[in-house]
Amino acid sequence: SIGLSGLAELEKHDPSLHKYEKLLFSHSAADFRRDSQSFEVLKSLNQSIRGLLKALSPYFLLRPSLKVLEFLIRNYSVQEHNVDDLLMCTLPYHSTPQFVRLVHLIEPKGRWLFLNGVKKTGAPLSRTVLAACCAADRAVLTFICDLAKESNAPRVTLGLFVGTCVELLTTTRKVPEEMSQAIFPVLLEGLRSSNANDLQASAYMVLASLVKKVTLAPEVLKTVLEIIPKYANREAPLPSLLLLVAVCHYQRPKELSEAAIQS
Repeated sequence: SIGLSGLAELEKHDPSLHKYEKLLFSHSAADFRRDSQSFEVLKSLNQSIRGLLKALSPYFLLRPSLKVLEFLIRNYSVQEHNVDDLLMCTLPYHSTPQFVRLVHLIEPKGRWLFLNGVKKTGAPLSRTVLAACCAADRAVLTFICDLAKESNAPRVTLGLFVGTCVELLTTTRKVPEEMSQAIFPVLLEGLRSSNANDLQASAYMVLASLVKKVTLAPEVLKTVLEIIPKYANREAPLPSLLLLVAVCHYQRPKELSEAAIQS
């Protein structure tokens, strides 16, 4: 099938995709009907679809990925039943024509209602507009933040998180508390991720923007100032040092704790 040939091409980029041949691309897929399946079968199916779409995200703009997506749409109606997972895969490409074409296949509901504007105009979704949607509906921002926190989040997903948050913080005159509450858990996890350089670098960039606009509570500031040096990359300490300087410059802590100094 077209979908299987697309998957085979993508396996050259990521051999781990091979496992989805048996899970989703068997001969019986063409006759699959959701309404006749048990809860457990559907649960397993949706987990496999989510796993594949997450792995597919870095390659969305490649032609083989479009073949795989076409297969998933035709055989499993993912545009109806797996909208969140479909957007997990494709939202990092919100400013591309490929994303616009995909949005035309779904019926936006709930937090995705703003995508009706994309369907109506046919214009790509700019970062500025996406950030404005996050400011208007915390559920959209939370969705993006939750993706960044997931284990082994692709670089394109982390790029979406950084780009959206920095745009949001830059363009918002006064950052609401609920906005900080959505972003901060990702930052704390990222700052501690000494074994996940991409996530830590993402947290550094967003925190550098956040401290310019938000006054951190004393205990939160103390925690941040201790975490940054504790989990810094010892072989390349400059980014963490520059971040510490930025935090201290904008937050003006009364003193640095002994733990932070010793780190």
